[in-house]
Amino acid sequence: MNSIYKYQNILKKCGCASFSFVPIRVGHLVEFYEYDGMFLKASSHNINSNGFCHEYNMLKLVCEKKPDVVPEPIFYRECDGVQILCVRKILGEVLSSKNYNFKIAAKIKDALRKIFNMEIVHGDVKKDNIMIRKDGSVCMLDFELSSVVRGMVDFELSPDMVGNDGRNFTNLIRNIERE
Repeated sequence: MNSIYKYQNILKKCGCASFSFVPIRVGHLVEFYEYDGMFLKASSHNINSNGFCHEYNMLKLVCEKKPDVVPEPIFYRECDGVQILCVRKILGEVLSSKNYNFKIAAKIKDALRKIFNMEIVHGDVKKDNIMIRKDGSVCMLDFELSSVVRGMVDFELSPDMVGNDGRNFTNLIRNIERE
């Protein structure tokens, strides 16, 4: 996991030289780091058409109205072809059959409803993108595939209008209950 050296100079150029980010996971396209209450992801790949800049802007938008359902964005930088996104670290666990119950399902649905009522579709509802905080609240992660859709109807009245979010939520709950 010495790939941090690949990003050290870029982190310095971005003004992050004083942070001692520790590698925690190297994915296929994205590398993840943490430092004292911050969580950073970096990629030198064009991971999708939206990228981290889009995710940062969506997190800022949601945080302005419903800060409890997403991690707080700290900064976004792009330098030498590398995208870097830093958010406030969430203390908790990713959703699993071990921490799932009906109250958690209701909280996930409520978090999606809050986001949906801001006319935002998450676009990637899955276990890895849902964090259960230590206090039992739910935090939605990974807004790279999210989109703003104007003029949507209420989440409860038309769950199909949320596209994949509604279907993925239903499938997620069904699969977790089977585990």
